[in-house]
Amino acid sequence: MSNISLNSILNEFQNSDKLIAFKKLKKFTKENPKDIIALYNLGYMCEVLKKIDEAITIYKQVLIKNKFHWQSRFNLSLIFFQKKQYDKCLPLLEEILKINPAFHPALREKANVYFHQDKIEDAKKIINNFIKLNPNDHVGLNIQGLIYLKSNELQRAKEIFLKGIEISPNYYPILNNLSTCFRQLDEPKIAIDYLQKTLAIFPNFIEGIINMGALLIETGKYNEGIKYLKSVKEKTNNNAVNLNLAIGYFFNENFDEAEKYFQCVEKEDPSNDSFKKNYSSFLIYKQEYQKAWKILSEITNKDKFIIPGSYMDNIKKKLGSFQNISKNDKVLLIKEQGIGDEILFSSIYNDVLKSYPNTIIETDERLICLFKRSFKSDNFIPYKKISSSKDQLKNYKKVIFAGNLPSKFRNTKTSFPQKAFLRADSTNIKNIKETLDKKCKKIKIGFSWLSKRKFFGEEKSINLNSFLPILKMPEISFINLQYGNYEKEIENLNKKEKLDIMNYPNIDLFNDFENLAALLVNLDLFITISSSTAHLAGGLGVPTWLIKPKNNASFHYWFQPNDKTPWYPSITLFSQNKGRENAIKKIKEKISEQFDFKN
Repeated sequence: MSNISLNSILNEFQNSDKLIAFKKLKKFTKENPKDIIALYNLGYMCEVLKKIDEAITIYKQVLIKNKFHWQSRFNLSLIFFQKKQYDKCLPLLEEILKINPAFHPALREKANVYFHQDKIEDAKKIINNFIKLNPNDHVGLNIQGLIYLKSNELQRAKEIFLKGIEISPNYYPILNNLSTCFRQLDEPKIAIDYLQKTLAIFPNFIEGIINMGALLIETGKYNEGIKYLKSVKEKTNNNAVNLNLAIGYFFNENFDEAEKYFQCVEKEDPSNDSFKKNYSSFLIYKQEYQKAWKILSEITNKDKFIIPGSYMDNIKKKLGSFQNISKNDKVLLIKEQGIGDEILFSSIYNDVLKSYPNTIIETDERLICLFKRSFKSDNFIPYKKISSSKDQLKNYKKVIFAGNLPSKFRNTKTSFPQKAFLRADSTNIKNIKETLDKKCKKIKIGFSWLSKRKFFGEEKSINLNSFLPILKMPEISFINLQYGNYEKEIENLNKKEKLDIMNYPNIDLFNDFENLAALLVNLDLFITISSSTAHLAGGLGVPTWLIKPKNNASFHYWFQPNDKTPWYPSITLFSQNKGRENAIKKIKEKISEQFDFKN
């Protein structure tokens, strides 16, 4: 056959019956065993027709005939990459760059391999070099963005992805990754927008559909998320589908279905960190505490959560638990991220300090005075004071995150606090009482209604006007405890509805935890949504009625099998899954019953 015949076969493959063209080329290569171009194209056809093992064999045959045939090496490297055989992929790319240094895609893919091997700094150097040489390569920009996303440089990742979209607006992998980036930036609405754009371009993009389902579940839209995931369940063996279905059913209170999908994940991918986090929450709900904490502890100390170059780098060699720690050993305990979670785990600090008195606790500065008083200890210092110093860390045998404490101290229902564990300042209590007694009626009820968290904020929050049936009740003084600048909103509501809600003067409800604690203690009742103030009230033992996040969201301490949480005996939980109005109605009825008057 002539070269024209080969070209005609290739043309037929592109524009006509691929299988017939493939058979013709196979015959051609047997008749022309020295024709490397034909053999190479036969390998390519095998790839297109999903005959991957045959493609590998043919590309290797090409390299036996011509060891400098870098195109075969490149295609082989891409096959090994897809098979996640990175150790086979990398040498091929390095050989290509020796043979043809100007072939920049090999450089780009080398960075991609390092990225998937978690060699982030190596990947970053290579991809940055590639982008300097190829600033408009949208595929390279996508890889660069992913690398910065992995290293938690979210703003930089966002900038890179946005540049990639400017160059190639319909490149759906970047749109999908932009969604992930905004998801991590706590911008769920923007994240959903980019996923919608992704799926508009490529409706059958399995990863995008899975991400949409997961994101909808994360934002409390469980039924919608489950619908997306069910639509791809039969099309893929992707374990992420099972995991997100488990989470969706769990928070939607379909526990049988949740357990079924959790068990599927446990069989297929038990080491998955997201599985461990969510399955442990499921076990906490079932009150199987010991098993839950064991699973959760497997992820809390992992090196991969330590961001390279951050102060956390200092602690990773000492990171652990109280195992093999003696009473006299010096231990550094680091707070949990949110102030609400910090208060929650502070319920264990008394146990820690009794058993390990040389424990120093890094905490939010706003809580230091409160904690010193409550736990009768000076072992509280500002967050990062020691953990950011290599020299000071030398004096400590172990570094422990507060989130690891339950595995040692909270393994049964009876091991949780049975009473208040925080104590407000007595002078502040007295001063605030005097003010309230002058201005308020006999019954004093505080309330808050809004969360500023982007994820679950909508599910947690309640419109202020929804509280009106309660706020209009007689014989009660209501006190605004909503942090943020909402005094004017309360004044306007007072004027419009002829109410007398009190804005307590000169207390910063977000930062002044000393006076906030004293104000809470002076209340007969605190009605609230999930917030740091709710945790504070619970820790102080203040009677608190908490309206749980809609669809439960992912807060294991509120998501309980009854109306109580083991973390705070003074908190009573109200569900809003049957409607927020229903929750408000129940609270109104209970106020009348509690305080024995008719409204």
